[in-house]
Amino acid sequence: MAIEACLDIGRRLIAREGFRYPEDNADVFRVLAEHGNRAAGPVAPSHRYGALPQRH
Repeated sequence: MAIEACLDIGRRLIAREGFRYPEDNADVFRVLAEHGNRAAGPVAPSHRYGALPQRH
């Protein structure tokens, strides 16, 4: 549930800032990192969360 909350917040930030649309869950963290969001942290560990089901 905590990861889903992080993904939801990340998607809101991405939409608000007009960043590119993430392709999947793991891409949410990559998009944030591309724009220097320090809260995104290292991108490599987030790949584990890309396997979560997509929520739209």
